[in-house]
Amino acid sequence: MNDQELLNNILLNSSFESKKSEMDEFTILYITKLVSDIILYVDADISLGDITFCDSYNLEHEVSQEITGIPSAYSALDGNIKVLTAFAESYSNLGIAEFDSLCRESLLDFLNLHNGLFVVELSEKNLDSVIRKYIDYYNSCEEGCWTYEKAYKRIHQVMTMEDAMCIVQHDN
Repeated sequence: MNDQELLNNILLNSSFESKKSEMDEFTILYITKLVSDIILYVDADISLGDITFCDSYNLEHEVSQEITGIPSAYSALDGNIKVLTAFAESYSNLGIAEFDSLCRESLLDFLNLHNGLFVVELSEKNLDSVIRKYIDYYNSCEEGCWTYEKAYKRIHQVMTMEDAMCIVQHDN
């Protein structure tokens, strides 16, 4: 089974399909890319637990990273120490045997890799989604009057300029 077939199988055998109608496109893309990156960089023998939506949560052994910009996200890894340690070791192959600073740094490195690859995928392929979120944010939160055409022209230029790398970011 190739990685794409494995990804599809994992998503189909989870609550992902039944919860998709409750997710925006950004969340669907993020979860799909996360599972794909775990298969590719950590271990192909995984299963996806139940997806739940919540307003608050308690994390015991959290490592986290934020994606800033439009759209933005907060991503975190948390769980059983043995599972997190095994995840870090499988990802890094550094002989990690305990949940220490090297383990945490390895987990953060995975999040950084995943989030970086995810943001890159939000370029031309997902330009429409980025534009709609940009328009929604600036027209509702910043009292802007952006049209799709105006936002497309600006964002397309920034995101697809040859030999350019960028992240659209909003500073508070």
